[in-house]
Amino acid sequence: MLFYKTKFINRNDFKDLYGSIGVEYISFIKRLTLIVIFVLILPISLAQSVIDFNKIDQTAQILEKEFKELESANDPNDVALVVEGEKLNGIELILIDYLKKKYPYIAKVRPKSDEEVNLNDLLNTNKMVVLLGGHSQNKITSQIIEKYILKEKEHPSKTILLIYEGKNNAGSKILVVSDRRGFNNVARLGPERSPLRKFMPPAAVVAVASFLSVLLASLWQRISGPIRVILAKVVTGLRKKKVRVQAEAKYFTIGKFSMKYREIIAIIIGAFIYALAVTLAVTGLGIPILEVLKISVIGSLIFFVVREIGRIFMCFYMELHTEYLFWFPGAIFSVLTGYLGNTLNTPGFVVEHKDKEILFNKYSRVKYFIVLGTFIISFIFFILNILFPSISFQLFAIISSTYAATEIIPFKPCPGKDIMKWRPILWGITLIIVFSSYIMFNFVI
Repeated sequence: MLFYKTKFINRNDFKDLYGSIGVEYISFIKRLTLIVIFVLILPISLAQSVIDFNKIDQTAQILEKEFKELESANDPNDVALVVEGEKLNGIELILIDYLKKKYPYIAKVRPKSDEEVNLNDLLNTNKMVVLLGGHSQNKITSQIIEKYILKEKEHPSKTILLIYEGKNNAGSKILVVSDRRGFNNVARLGPERSPLRKFMPPAAVVAVASFLSVLLASLWQRISGPIRVILAKVVTGLRKKKVRVQAEAKYFTIGKFSMKYREIIAIIIGAFIYALAVTLAVTGLGIPILEVLKISVIGSLIFFVVREIGRIFMCFYMELHTEYLFWFPGAIFSVLTGYLGNTLNTPGFVVEHKDKEILFNKYSRVKYFIVLGTFIISFIFFILNILFPSISFQLFAIISSTYAATEIIPFKPCPGKDIMKWRPILWGITLIIVFSSYIMFNFVI
């Protein structure tokens, strides 16, 4: 039998054996492990605490009593009418599937979409009416709530599910079943109110608007240089190849930190523009645009200020000089694509004023942690919106998750391009995590 001695080596010895690339990959594995722990394990544990299937079973037993007629009927469709909202979220779909498997007679009822059903027919039918989805997810639910007073039904899983009951004109029972977000969040109507809706379904509207966001920003980076050269030559007679922002500007100090007045103005304007873009993506040009805009402005201002203060702190301690600049074309693209149904544009970007090429690794590290921090903020608000649903938490999650997805895109002026150049594998994995989370947070879960 052979015995092998195990020798632990330190970082310098490892570098001597495998070079700096090996050391960087070890650091990468450590970062990746932390990301996996945060993105996979934490949500699973939180989901288990939110969805208590023992309580769901108890609630199902209460609903079973309501569905007695279905169990005894030859054809459950003769005694019940089930209307599913077009905007049911992932949690609701999982719970509906769970109930169908537990009570097969429920699965025999053929559900109809809220687009297929007429409100007047529901109000006068002799069948029991079951509406799946709250007023922000089911059009019929929102219409019935306006006409009828529904009473909330007591049940064990009230922390995640809401059940309302009432009667229609014919005396038949009306049941509304939804998770709390169905009643406490705002409906995402932007894609339905988009000008593109005439030509394609809402899901395609979101995809096309997102693609246009990236395409417009990318094309502008390619054509803006020649355009500036032509304008400079026509207007001033000077041939300018690139517009440079002077590093020096008026500023004030707070302790050891300095802040430029123009940067503060750029952050505030950027926050307002982004709030408008997100509002249009959520509501389109319709009610409740003013309520959503008000909350979006507050959330966007807080988000931008916290985010940029974090950048300033990091740059200060790493002896870097950066500045947030308002980007007028990006602002126009943000509002335009938001109106079209979804935006992946940024109204501003960060420039480096000091030794960009020499300190490229440091600058890229700051950019990466800003994107990662933005993603973490979006994740926190997403969880908060599940635990304590509200329009504020919903919009804060949309703002931060959309911005994180935008910034990881590898096109200038988004930092994703520098991050990809700095650590391509880390960028690729982060892109998958951030974008898949963005899609899940906004359109699936």
